[in-house]
Amino acid sequence: MKATPIVFDATVAVDALLRPQGPAGSLVRRFLELREFELVSTEALLEEIHLAATDPKVLACLDLDAAEVERWVVALGVLATLVDAPGDGTGQDCEEPALAAAAAAGEAVVATLDPVLLARPPSESFEAVRPEVLLEVLEARGAAEASLGRAI
Repeated sequence: MKATPIVFDATVAVDALLRPQGPAGSLVRRFLELREFELVSTEALLEEIHLAATDPKVLACLDLDAAEVERWVVALGVLATLVDAPGDGTGQDCEEPALAAAAAAGEAVVATLDPVLLARPPSESFEAVRPEVLLEVLEARGAAEASLGRAI
């Protein structure tokens, strides 16, 4: 059974940069370094992440300069599975890029710190969860796979 893809919204990306040792930072690191899951994104979502991460207020809090942050965002885009955001034929796309990416993936988990997204009930195309919830799932999955490997 294929694992459900994950979408990072801009809040997770910025929090990962601001607190690399925090849950969002750990989740992003597990993707960038270990590729433990499929990350799904769209061009619009990557642009939103880029704008949020290179905001002067964010850059002022980082030990990275704008060029390093841009490379980090590019790495996310290169390693992610890029999908086309859905439209309704009228040119009106979903106003939230993370939800559009989840809808384009068919079904995805949206990692977010946005209270509005977290308050939305799950739908057929997405479920919004905090990064620490995803970390718990990845840990449990890793432990189960390790147990299975020992049993074989």
